[in-house]
Amino acid sequence: IECGRFGMAEPEYVARIQTALNSLLVHLQMAAGKAKQQHPIYIDKRSTVDSDFTGFFYAEVKAGQKIEKGKKLGYLTDLFGKHLADVFSPVNGIILYMTSTPPISQGENLFSIGHL
Repeated sequence: IECGRFGMAEPEYVARIQTALNSLLVHLQMAAGKAKQQHPIYIDKRSTVDSDFTGFFYAEVKAGQKIEKGKKLGYLTDLFGKHLADVFSPVNGIILYMTSTPPISQGENLFSIGHL
């Protein structure tokens, strides 16, 4: 199970995994209790957002966040901190995954966005 950033055990993500695993065990009748009702989203199309520059990327959104087309996702700077470009969402969607380390090379993937 992968959930969180930088391989760190953040309480918010640990709780999410615990809830999901408990619901799975209840559903499989391997544990007593009531499964938490989920409302899944079906995603059949996704877009990627790649970096136009080499430098540092600073995200202003989180994985799992719903976004609208044109929303600012973050910005790029050069190695000296000079602003190079803002990065915007090309579609309405939900952020499936994103780069979590600032150093980025031109052409590398910054985001994968599931279309909503």
